Amino acid sequence: LEGLSKRGLKFDLIFADAPYHNKETTGQLLEQLANLHLLKDGGRLLIEDTNSEAPLHSQFGLTSTRKAGKSYLHDFRKLF
Repeated sequence: LEGLSKRGLKFDLIFADAPYHNKETTGQLLEQLANLHLLKDGGRLLIEDTNSEAPLHSQFGLTSTRKAGKSYLHDFRKLF
């Protein structure tokens, strides 16, 4: 992710299937993506997680959470 950021790349859509071994992985991923500025304003971030509750973050608005089997798909938008 850092290499993409160093190249100045920004994305409209990011899908992340984060490791499930840590309940805080999704929050850590949100923080890293916010710090690296990889998602364009208004861009969409989909994170698959085993936790039904998505963490809150000041730069991302949670638009929905959907159950998919034993996992949950959290849909975030990058706030302006």
